[in-house]
Amino acid sequence: MAAPALAASDMPPRDHAPPPDAPEDLLDRCAGLPPGHAVAVLRRQRAELRAAAQAAFAALWLPPEGASRVAHERSLVALRVAALLGDAALTEACRIQALHAGASAAELARAMPASEDDAQTALDARLTALLAFVDRITLQPAAGTARHLELLGRLGFGPAAVVGLAQAAAVMAVLARLLAGVRALAAADDRRGTDPGTGERPGQHVLPQARALRGRFTTEGLGWRPWVPAVDPAQATAAQRALHAQLSPASRRSAFELTMLHTPSLRAPQARLLAQASRAPRGLPWAERALVAAAVSRLDGCTYGASTLGRIVSRLTRDAEVMGMLFAQGVNLPLPPRRRALVDLAVDLAAAQPVVAPGRIEALRAAGCSDLEILDALHAAAAAAGDDRLALTLGEAVGPGQA
Repeated sequence: MAAPALAASDMPPRDHAPPPDAPEDLLDRCAGLPPGHAVAVLRRQRAELRAAAQAAFAALWLPPEGASRVAHERSLVALRVAALLGDAALTEACRIQALHAGASAAELARAMPASEDDAQTALDARLTALLAFVDRITLQPAAGTARHLELLGRLGFGPAAVVGLAQAAAVMAVLARLLAGVRALAAADDRRGTDPGTGERPGQHVLPQARALRGRFTTEGLGWRPWVPAVDPAQATAAQRALHAQLSPASRRSAFELTMLHTPSLRAPQARLLAQASRAPRGLPWAERALVAAAVSRLDGCTYGASTLGRIVSRLTRDAEVMGMLFAQGVNLPLPPRRRALVDLAVDLAAAQPVVAPGRIEALRAAGCSDLEILDALHAAAAAAGDDRLALTLGEAVGPGQA
């Protein structure tokens, strides 16, 4: 992975004006935005990002790569994640798509989070393991271990199926965070000229107790070692070879990218979104996009993603102290107003159930961020959350030369 969470793909980003009749998409629809709404128009300034997000959602309903005993597993994953995140509009969109893909009402009901009096013992072992895997990657990604993947293997999930389940959950994590951000921008527009109310004070976040980390946060170059076999390019399918060819020479050797090749139908739109999140022209400077993503990785507990992003921030700003403080002290470190507002947004979007606090968009605007820059920050945070979940769930960070 060339730059975890932000530049996992080296495909050249493109950004051009959309056609005037650009159709409504998932995020606009779930946020209740008509085509002429200011935020919908703003999103069309990032046409490639908008298209990549829509393509990532559409890919969830394609036939999965590799043998699968359950035809609608990705449908169940998407629905489960949306329900876990408490997003009614996104949950309904997934339910409708899953029904169109052929999932039965009984399958969809079993994918919904169980109520306290709904005994999990009623589920078969395979579905129980699948749902536990999805719950973990969605709510506690740093808790994943190799043993969890071994259990899936014993229940008949091959490497492509495991990677596909993880990528489906990661796509939903990205979309849910983008949707939270789009809603926040729209709400801020509705509040113009009024008191937005107060959320958490800047730099005063009360965070859940951190779990024990596998390794430490550092700007030293870390590697990544998969817990499932990576794809051998010599044995790759045509679709895998096509995606592999679009990576830089360094990324073509990346254990992370070779593992993601198991499911190119899901990874290709993710890779386009990741490339655009870091490189889309104009808008938020790359160093600030990387800072937002690094803050998300710090909160997710992803030492691998944070290490690469931290090096990007340090190199572009020529200031290694900020990343050293972020890694050592966490997200409540003292920062100048603009960086403070960006990191505060990252904290909101890194939450297990992402919601942008009231007044957060106004604080970014007051710190000098344009709405296009805020949109770029939203994409950077969402992309980081997705790739962090893949890195934490499918493998582990290792020291230089140990991958």
